Amino acid sequence: WPGSDFYKYSLFCIFNVIWWTVFMEKWKRLSNRLAYQWGSYDLQIFERPRPLYYGDLKNSPITNQPERRYPKWKRVLKKYLVSYPILICCLALSLWIYFAFYGIQMKTDHDYPLDDSLFFIHAKLMRTLPSTGYSLLILGLNLIYRKIATHLTDFENHRLRTSYENNLTSKLFIFYFMNCFIGLFYEAFINANFTNVVQLLTVFVIFNAIFLKFTEQIGPYVIKRFKKNQLIERTSQNVHVSEAVKQALTLSSFD
Repeated sequence: WPGSDFYKYSLFCIFNVIWWTVFMEKWKRLSNRLAYQWGSYDLQIFERPRPLYYGDLKNSPITNQPERRYPKWKRVLKKYLVSYPILICCLALSLWIYFAFYGIQMKTDHDYPLDDSLFFIHAKLMRTLPSTGYSLLILGLNLIYRKIATHLTDFENHRLRTSYENNLTSKLFIFYFMNCFIGLFYEAFINANFTNVVQLLTVFVIFNAIFLKFTEQIGPYVIKRFKKNQLIERTSQNVHVSEAVKQALTLSSFD
């Protein structure tokens, strides 16, 4: 049995690839069988157009009913002349940001070496600052890239919801992969600096967990409580006003 970590990790990666391949093939077979049994196989041919889909009204050759049509060549031109250039510019921006971070990280590592002196903790904290800033920048860019991908997909004007979601998912995958994993890939496989890989991955996982915790749980809870308090205040004010009106009407009846 190989004693080196390299062989252990290599065997583990091969096992994961084989296991995922078998799992996905079994899952595709099961999903196709269930879709055939439930009568939902190829259900996308009956899919209705998206509500935001626009185009010229023309009679359908099948139903002879007016339906919206949008030329395919316009959508292709939008992809190649607008969506893809913007996508390439965003990827180039992500690369430039990473290499700027890499230069700052190398300078920080050189200025604050890790030795057994009394300033070890201070040096460790200073070496972590570039990774912290880069992780925060990645989280902000992910939000911006998501808005860009959504606007580009809306601009392409896809007819079906399935096509819209597939194109949006492909853009988000490219954005997130390049923005989140290009640094880890470069440090691990090209620069072979596993210390920086561990540091960058640790900081990114921690900040991403905090960000998701706030956006998915804490933030919605605070907004819900704030709206609930506003609703209670408005309801109490309306109750006071209605009681004052009733008292005024009662007194006016005696007059």
